[in-house]
Amino acid sequence: MSNNLLYEGNWQPPFQLAREQSFSKGGRNFGPTRLIDGRLFVTRPRYLACVDPETRKVLWEIERKEPGVIGTHGDDQGLYADIGGGHARLDPDSGAIQWQSDPEEYLYAVGTEALIVVRPDGDRDCATYRDRGSGDTRWATPFRSGRVDELFLAEDLVVLKGAGVVEVLDAASGEPSWCLESLAWCEQHFAERANAWKEGPSAKTGRGPHLSLGPLVDGTLYLSLGIGLVVALDAGTGDLRWSSDMPGSEDVARTLVVRGGRLYFNSHQYMGRDSRLSAVDASDGTPVFRHDQPFTPEGCSNPILLDRHFLGGSGQHAAAYDVESQEFVWQYRYPKKARAFTVRPCAVPGGFVTTCGEQNKLLWFESEPD
Repeated sequence: MSNNLLYEGNWQPPFQLAREQSFSKGGRNFGPTRLIDGRLFVTRPRYLACVDPETRKVLWEIERKEPGVIGTHGDDQGLYADIGGGHARLDPDSGAIQWQSDPEEYLYAVGTEALIVVRPDGDRDCATYRDRGSGDTRWATPFRSGRVDELFLAEDLVVLKGAGVVEVLDAASGEPSWCLESLAWCEQHFAERANAWKEGPSAKTGRGPHLSLGPLVDGTLYLSLGIGLVVALDAGTGDLRWSSDMPGSEDVARTLVVRGGRLYFNSHQYMGRDSRLSAVDASDGTPVFRHDQPFTPEGCSNPILLDRHFLGGSGQHAAAYDVESQEFVWQYRYPKKARAFTVRPCAVPGGFVTTCGEQNKLLWFESEPD
């Protein structure tokens, strides 16, 4: 999960819109755009394209009659895509399908030796470890909360999130290590906040306080809970290490990123748009800074951390905030009346890309010349 949020390198805002590249095939909306082994992969519901980020030329493309392209995964050892109702290994040079899974089996994480896939099993999902070389199944574990919304693999653990539930499995065996149900957990550790939450409008969801998954770094799993808290848990046991307040009692953090000993997150009221950036010490939750100005006039839905620059936006607006100098170094409005910053941006050498489904465009941003 966190691999597409933190980029180490040398990016220098301000940025300029360098090119608008049309992609008219495969449906209206775009899926996540990812850079894998030096190539950019652009996805739509019925379409996948491999693009050279230097020349910006399409190297190959796949178009299907039925929806089925959801996302891409991989590294320098292999390329995988959710395609045709399952997942497939592709030849990175041509896009040819080398092998394909059974239908309704979706790839969520790629490890050195493992593919972690999710498939329906009655009224709940089942997380399954497949050997990356042979495709053989090592283990399959039903998710206790029903359907899986998010999953990632890190530090020999598999972290799953569903509606109000986080479950952690041992990656080698698939055995559950611990589970957190948001409302019961909040009642146990923060009873006063949990009771206040139950009296508020968010309780109508029936799923417990909102949960956002953060990264797993050095044995610590970071989470946001919709009672106005960011928390750090022992990844092996689930024990609480520390908690830190967000600005509002029902604030949620959609994106949490660890860099340089700090945990950065953008928080806002549940279903709100007035996103604000904060940082705390990743070891104990001590506040480092909190920026009270909204990140953009339309919020900040899917940010990334470009080295020292927190970059994101929503709708027509985007911004970059230097987390070292604690100031905005770039603020931008897309000139066309279209949502250019809904999907999470993807870093490329010298800049970043984002997608605009209403314009059928891939937008290339690069650093402005000196």
